[in-house]
Amino acid sequence: VSVTADKTAGTASSVDRGLSFKAWTTPTNTTSSNDARATSVLQFNTNAGVDEDVSDYLRLTNFGLTSTDIPNGSTINGIEVIIERSQVINGQSSRDETIILSKTAGQVGTNKATATLWPSTDTDATYGTSSDLWGTTWSPSDITSANFGLDIATRLQFLDGDGVCTSRMAYVRLRVSYPSPAVLTASAGSYAITGTASTLT
Repeated sequence: VSVTADKTAGTASSVDRGLSFKAWTTPTNTTSSNDARATSVLQFNTNAGVDEDVSDYLRLTNFGLTSTDIPNGSTINGIEVIIERSQVINGQSSRDETIILSKTAGQVGTNKATATLWPSTDTDATYGTSSDLWGTTWSPSDITSANFGLDIATRLQFLDGDGVCTSRMAYVRLRVSYPSPAVLTASAGSYAITGTASTLT
């Protein structure tokens, strides 16, 4: 199996999901490992009538994968996503709400969000494996498209529970696995090609 180098997004944005969803600030901080973070401050306060307990999507696209990374005609075996994330707790904790891949037409496959609470210090979490297709099928052109991407959202641990929590993402990257090209090996000797005798040296 061959695996691409880790790739980061060329484009990062906060995608508005409507009322009661909280935007991400500085989403481009997730495209490099520089100790800067994208943040979304989630909060719920019954008395104040504040209900912002789920984030908008942090959308990452334009990962720069090309046919040099994944040869045309390859079968995609799996996709791994690594998210370096943390939280600042003030009465509530945060966890995944959405971790899902997208093609040109939009989100596809399985939402990989888990109930695991985000840690208090920047820590990597891996979603998917070298043999996990995220509940859908992929062609090389799906993945080399600039529109191939990832949507990430977070939520308070307890929806409708008073408290504040800042979700933070420091660095996001992905890699793609595909079968290694077949290699023909032969030892020195005589062999035939379309009926013409030749000698390997």
